[in-house]
Amino acid sequence: MSYLLNIHAALRTIFDNPENVCGFMAMDNHNPYFNGRSPLHIIGTGSFGALYEVHKRLDASRGGQW
Repeated sequence: MSYLLNIHAALRTIFDNPENVCGFMAMDNHNPYFNGRSPLHIIGTGSFGALYEVHKRLDASRGGQW
């Protein structure tokens, strides 16, 4: 649960508009780890490690404040 809450907090820090805060997880992402997949697609694999990796990258995008 902590990773999910921190992902949401990171999105609220990174983006100012509600469309990106709420929609980012479903958007295709072309950064190296995502390789054109959406964060939800990666998390949807069911791997706990995937949830951690998405969290880690979003946290780094906001400057790793946690």
